[in-house]
Amino acid sequence: MRRQHNGTLRIAPESVLDIIDERDAGEIDTAAMMRALSALDYTDGYVPEIDGVATDAYERGSWDDIEYAYQQDKLTFEEYSQLFRARRARQKTGVIHG
Repeated sequence: MRRQHNGTLRIAPESVLDIIDERDAGEIDTAAMMRALSALDYTDGYVPEIDGVATDAYERGSWDDIEYAYQQDKLTFEEYSQLFRARRARQKTGVIHG
């Protein structure tokens, strides 16, 4: 059996909900949370297909977590709107941040 990554530990990037939870726990302030969330490249959820046929499953994207956080009152309307506008502007210009 072959070891992946030559045995080195790789740290997974923080998820959207991890970043929001850090703010809720007082570990970061709102400005730091918004900077971190604004820097992410979001993915959309989708319905997977098998042999060209849609399944009855849904694969969540990272933007789904933003919407979930807003629905759970973890983001204000202003915070959600700011992230939405930034994402929309990036999609229109094709600018991707990594």
